[in-house]
Amino acid sequence: MVLFSGQRDGSFIFNMRAIGIEKEKNLSILRADKILLNLSIERSRGYKDRGFNEDQIYDLLNRYAVHYVVAQTDFWTDIPSMAALQNLLHDSMRFEVVQVIPVKSNYNTEDYEIVIYHNLGKVAASPEPLSLQMVGIGRTFSN
Repeated sequence: MVLFSGQRDGSFIFNMRAIGIEKEKNLSILRADKILLNLSIERSRGYKDRGFNEDQIYDLLNRYAVHYVVAQTDFWTDIPSMAALQNLLHDSMRFEVVQVIPVKSNYNTEDYEIVIYHNLGKVAASPEPLSLQMVGIGRTFSN
């Protein structure tokens, strides 16, 4: 399981599929904004912080079998749960940096780097069942 936290989550997921990730039956991508917030399609349409702290997020990641986190630095850190996620990722006892990827653009953008982190914790062998409320369409999905 990979957790993605960043502005261009759709592009990330599309590109992972484009390089053949669907052939890896045991690899899934989970979006940080969907588990840490109640988000109505996009931030500008409204959101509610679910109030997670660093320890709760770490427990959640380990229960959902998240081995790697791909995160845009400073993404939505004005929201407490998203700030807690970034603080957690900087804890060298829990995560190690695998690679820092600079983001280059020919226009002004907030995303300047993506960092890949490896979870050093006791990650579950398989993810526990997940239930996500999709506010924008008024449905809840479970696996």
